[in-house]
Amino acid sequence: MPELAIMTDDGIKVPDVGWCSDTFLAHDWLDVVLRKAPEICVEVVSPSNSEVELRLKTALYLRAGAIEVWLVAEDGTVEVHTQSGAREDSTFAFNPALELSAY
Repeated sequence: MPELAIMTDDGIKVPDVGWCSDTFLAHDWLDVVLRKAPEICVEVVSPSNSEVELRLKTALYLRAGAIEVWLVAEDGTVEVHTQSGAREDSTFAFNPALELSAY
C-alpha cells in the first residue's frame, strides 16, 4: 500500500509504502487514517531526509504497532528496525534486500 496515513503519537505520518496481512486488512483497514500501523512500514531514504527525522519516524511507526520499519537507501540497502532495535534481516519469511533488488 503506497502512502497510507497512520495516526501516531506525534500526529499523522505517511510512510512511502506499507505491507499488511489479510488479518490486518480484515480488522484495521476501516478508516481513512489508520489508527494502527500495518505490519511493515517502509521509508525510502532521500537526500532531504535527516537522520533525526528517519529515527523519529521509525520510533513512531513502531509505537503505532508496526512490527518492522524498513529504511531503503538509494543504493538498495535496507535497514530493518523492530522494537528490539536494528536487525540484519526481516522477521518475516523474506529478505527485503533481495526482494527489493528484483525491482
